[in-house]
Amino acid sequence: MTERYDAVEREMGISSYATSINDNPGFAAVLKARYSDFLVHEVGTNGKVARLTSLENNLAEPASTAEASSSQQSETKKRNADEGKVDRDTSEIKKVKMDEAPSANNMNADANNPNPTTNAIAQEPKDMEATLSEIQSKLTALVGDEAAKGATAMLRQWESFPQVSSSSPSPVSSPSPPPKGTDDDSKHYTFPLIEEKLTRKAIHMLIKSDLFKGICMADTIDKRVRIWHKLFETQMPNHGLFVKDARFQNRPKKVKMEWPQARPNFIKFVLYKENIDTGTAAKDVSRTLRLPPKQRGGRMMNDPGSGGLGYAGMKDKRGCTAQFCTLFRKTPEDVLVLNKEKKNDRRQGGGNSKFGGSTVMRVGNFSYVDRELRLG
Repeated sequence: MTERYDAVEREMGISSYATSINDNPGFAAVLKARYSDFLVHEVGTNGKVARLTSLENNLAEPASTAEASSSQQSETKKRNADEGKVDRDTSEIKKVKMDEAPSANNMNADANNPNPTTNAIAQEPKDMEATLSEIQSKLTALVGDEAAKGATAMLRQWESFPQVSSSSPSPVSSPSPPPKGTDDDSKHYTFPLIEEKLTRKAIHMLIKSDLFKGICMADTIDKRVRIWHKLFETQMPNHGLFVKDARFQNRPKKVKMEWPQARPNFIKFVLYKENIDTGTAAKDVSRTLRLPPKQRGGRMMNDPGSGGLGYAGMKDKRGCTAQFCTLFRKTPEDVLVLNKEKKNDRRQGGGNSKFGGSTVMRVGNFSYVDRELRLG
């Protein structure tokens, strides 16, 4: 077996062995080929050696304390729910009583006017006229007196259009608004050309206010703002284009956990890895835990405040290494997801380790600290 190395040894200037070939024929070997031959354990500034001795949550509360805390929280939620239910029931009872009991003003009005519906309809135009006057004054400040008068006249025209109340039965012969394609120019008023974007934005914000919201809507065509009456909302060119997907409308919002004030802001743990360098491991951790991406402008993931994985040194791919890492405001339950990630055990890295040449990452030995780890 040693004969195949003779040519290489002669090229390196080796001409003889320390022992006789007859007594010790020797053997061929390659030194330090396995990852398990390179064991690296980081040593912290306090002299503590990074060793992964536990894959569980060592910061978990005792079972009795956790049960007491959960039962207390459930009792508090139940008490708050009961109080809220009582308040709602009381308010509903009061509301029903107020609706059933006629007021003195209504009794006088009924006595003076035998037809209260006619009285309410008669008062509507007066209130609408005041609203239109206020609309005209606010539009004048943005588009001028002439354009404001034109828009108000258009709104007044369609406000006088017969509209049937939803509470009253609809007559058979009630008129309906003109369909799309019929008298389209009369359904909206177009303001003159407005070059400044801020002015157009101010008009749209005004139209979305409570004063305008129930009467009109607006869109922009070639830097010209158009005001539409609410009757023709479905005939606007952009109707329905900006409606949110129904799949996301009723999705419950994720409740953000409040971080305890007495708890330090960073969680420190031991990261054990094989067949993967520290930079790649940090990217895998960020992907699995959905951490914020790298900050732009030259700031790296390990910079303070970036929200990425903090570590004090780079460890090579070839080796079984253990080092300390930190994360901002994460709990052990959040980080232990890494131990369940199957991708961390299947990625082939080209080399031999005790796990058959695949990439391995494990975390454990948690503690809370006030400062994050940084390179250098």
